[in-house]
Amino acid sequence: EHHEYSLAQLDEIMMLLHGIKPDSNNAVLEGQLVCYKYLLVHMIKVNEESTSKKAFLILNELILALKSKKESRRLAYDVLLAISTSLRSSELNNGDSDLQRLFTMVMGYLSSPSPHIVSGAIAALSLLIYTDADFCVEVPNLIPSVLVLLQNKAIEVIKASLGFVKVLVTSLQSEKLLGLQADIMTGILPMSSVTKHHFKGKVILIVEILIRKCGFDAIDLVTPEKYKEFVRSVEEGRKGNNNNPADGAQSEAKDPEHHAPKRGKWAESNAESGQEEALTGKKEFFIKGAGK
Repeated sequence: EHHEYSLAQLDEIMMLLHGIKPDSNNAVLEGQLVCYKYLLVHMIKVNEESTSKKAFLILNELILALKSKKESRRLAYDVLLAISTSLRSSELNNGDSDLQRLFTMVMGYLSSPSPHIVSGAIAALSLLIYTDADFCVEVPNLIPSVLVLLQNKAIEVIKASLGFVKVLVTSLQSEKLLGLQADIMTGILPMSSVTKHHFKGKVILIVEILIRKCGFDAIDLVTPEKYKEFVRSVEEGRKGNNNNPADGAQSEAKDPEHHAPKRGKWAESNAESGQEEALTGKKEFFIKGAGK
């Protein structure tokens, strides 16, 4: 409740919070993460160099929680979402710059040598763009920074990056995608020949969404020659589903655009690096209590 007190006692509060090891106690973990949420929002808003290191320590804890067991991951997503909402609704009319500062901080983890941390940061960015896809386009270098990670050798990083792209193309309006489609296609198409870990299936789904939103001609125009046959086969398969009423009904049920719930439904598996997921076209994460 008292920002000035929290910041004045920051060292002591951080030491107390950082010393807590919740283990399997979810109530303790939830209390710890909520405290981190309030502190991080205060730090980002005051934007002082003296608190910068502590802000990254908190963000590091959240990213690690995103890569932990299911319940911890859910709590971390809820807290990250609450942080984003608090920064966006800033009374100082600088909510955009505060939110952009959060994006920039998370992006700093994309250069980590640890694939575990990198994939956690990508999962965090996926959640943030899902809540405000239009804003992500305004964040400098955000999309190119993730697309380049599709060339990474770590499976969990590639998996998280494809999940990010899927959320991006699902959430953005067609007119916003037109300026990004060339970079997106160049980034994802090399994965179209990799059948392991469902990478090819993920690419097909992304291409289908792009074709539906931007039109086949626009997508074909930015497709490198060596992948044109693959993209045509995706379009033919999409048309085949549309011509079959039964298949079309199933396709519509799976289509993330047709079923965009009021509360975001995301498959937990995309945030968990080692877990395989079946391609169902659902959102990549589940945010419990997002309406609070």
